[in-house]
Amino acid sequence: MNNGNLIEFTEFLKVYGASGMNDDDDEIIKFKQKRMQQLREQLAVEEMENRRREEDELKTSRRKMLLKRLLEPAARERLARIRIVRPDFAEAIEQQILILAQRGTLKKRIDDPLLREMLEKLKPKKREINITRR
Repeated sequence: MNNGNLIEFTEFLKVYGASGMNDDDDEIIKFKQKRMQQLREQLAVEEMENRRREEDELKTSRRKMLLKRLLEPAARERLARIRIVRPDFAEAIEQQILILAQRGTLKKRIDDPLLREMLEKLKPKKREINITRR
């Protein structure tokens, strides 16, 4: 190595440090590490959402199976038609049926007349509105 090359090499070490890296390289490494951490966190969130979604699907399928066992076909059809018009009301009816089944108060499958009776008991009371003219 001649003297000129030695000076260039020493200047190189001053600029880039003994490891051959400069501050820009450190920043790139920090950026990559930060980005990898963000990707790991994003992946963890997606996995949690997938698990939650699968659990919800499993609960829904179990619920459908139980209702299929508890309801006669005509009652299931009626409940399906109610779900189209008033999904919240159908959900409440299903919940009541499942509660009755859990308590053991259902002695037989629910047929259409029994479902109608339940619907009558659970339907909201209509308010009577009187308008008086003066």
